[in-house]
Amino acid sequence: MVGRDKEPIIRGGFTIFPPEVEAALNGRPAQLRTAVIGRPVAGGDEEVLAFCEAGPTARVNEAEPAAHAAARLSAWKRPSRTDQTEPLAAAFCDAILKHQLPAHLATLLAPCKD
Repeated sequence: MVGRDKEPIIRGGFTIFPPEVEAALNGRPAQLRTAVIGRPVAGGDEEVLAFCEAGPTARVNEAEPAAHAAARLSAWKRPSRTDQTEPLAAAFCDAILKHQLPAHLATLLAPCKD
């Protein structure tokens, strides 16, 4: 876990390392890449959020990533929210730019303006 030691998510007193959750979600055939981050919630805990990028020809329903995670992760490691996203922003070395994900989440949660 070199270089990623500042990313652990604390949930219910347990430490969750995003690479473990990402690996579980990336095991799906339709999955191209996944990024997992923590978001603070009331009480000092964090919730686990997953952003999943499916392959270009994949057809994925919203329940599929959650079911896949349920079969491979303990309940406290499973994402509270899993979003299918457009291609995840990445650096030239193909590392996902996780610092951009909270802004992306804010866009997803913003109320629609009609």
